[in-house]
Amino acid sequence: MIWHILAVSDNHKHFQTAIDEYLKRSEKNIDLHLLKPSRKDDPISVRREETMALIKILEKKPKPIILLSID
Repeated sequence: MIWHILAVSDNHKHFQTAIDEYLKRSEKNIDLHLLKPSRKDDPISVRREETMALIKILEKKPKPIILLSID
Protein backbone atom coordinates (compact mmCIF):
# COMPACT_ATOMS: atom_id res chain seq x y z
CA MET A 1 0.00 0.00 0.00
CA ILE A 2 1.26 3.48 -0.83
CA TRP A 3 0.32 6.37 1.43
CA HIS A 4 0.17 9.93 0.16
CA ILE A 5 0.82 12.65 2.71
CA LEU A 6 -0.32 16.14 1.71
CA ALA A 7 0.82 19.14 3.73
CA VAL A 8 0.50 22.87 3.31
CA SER A 9 3.94 24.23 4.18
CA ASP A 10 6.00 27.16 2.99
CA ASN A 11 9.32 26.06 4.43
CA HIS A 12 10.33 22.84 6.07
CA LYS A 13 14.12 23.16 5.87
CA HIS A 14 14.57 22.93 9.63
CA PHE A 15 12.70 19.60 9.54
CA GLN A 16 14.39 18.27 6.38
CA THR A 17 16.67 15.78 8.16
CA ALA A 18 13.76 14.30 10.11
CA ILE A 19 11.56 14.19 6.99
CA ASP A 20 14.29 12.44 4.99
CA GLU A 21 14.81 9.87 7.74
CA TYR A 22 11.07 9.19 8.04
CA LEU A 23 10.72 8.73 4.28
CA LYS A 24 13.77 6.44 4.20
CA ARG A 25 12.32 4.22 6.94
CA SER A 26 8.92 4.07 5.26
CA GLU A 27 10.33 1.65 2.67
CA LYS A 28 9.17 3.77 -0.25
CA ASN A 29 5.51 3.42 0.73
CA ILE A 30 4.96 7.14 1.27
CA ASP A 31 4.69 9.95 -1.25
CA LEU A 32 5.03 13.39 0.32
CA HIS A 33 3.26 16.28 -1.41
CA LEU A 34 4.08 19.75 -0.06
CA LEU A 35 1.78 22.57 -1.13
CA LYS A 36 2.66 26.25 -0.87
CA PRO A 37 0.35 28.21 1.42
CA SER A 38 -1.90 30.87 -0.02
CA ARG A 39 -0.60 34.43 0.07
CA LYS A 40 -4.03 36.01 0.39
CA ASP A 41 -4.86 38.14 3.42
CA ASP A 42 -8.47 37.08 3.94
CA PRO A 43 -8.72 33.85 6.02
CA ILE A 44 -11.74 32.65 4.04
CA SER A 45 -9.91 33.13 0.73
CA VAL A 46 -6.84 31.35 2.12
CA ARG A 47 -8.94 28.39 3.24
CA ARG A 48 -10.76 28.24 -0.09
CA GLU A 49 -7.56 28.40 -2.18
CA GLU A 50 -5.70 25.80 -0.12
CA THR A 51 -8.72 23.49 -0.05
CA MET A 52 -9.04 23.65 -3.84
CA ALA A 53 -5.32 22.81 -4.22
CA LEU A 54 -5.75 19.80 -1.92
CA ILE A 55 -8.88 18.61 -3.73
CA LYS A 56 -7.11 18.87 -7.09
CA ILE A 57 -4.43 16.44 -5.86
CA LEU A 58 -6.84 14.16 -3.99
CA GLU A 59 -9.02 13.64 -7.07
CA LYS A 60 -6.11 11.79 -8.69
CA LYS A 61 -5.28 9.59 -5.69
CA PRO A 62 -6.78 6.23 -4.72
CA LYS A 63 -9.30 6.04 -1.92
CA PRO A 64 -9.82 5.91 1.10
CA ILE A 65 -8.81 9.37 2.30
CA ILE A 66 -8.01 10.01 5.95
CA LEU A 67 -7.87 13.59 7.20
CA LEU A 68 -5.65 14.51 10.14
CA SER A 69 -6.05 17.97 11.58
CA ILE A 70 -4.99 19.86 14.67
CA ASP A 71 -8.54 21.16 14.95
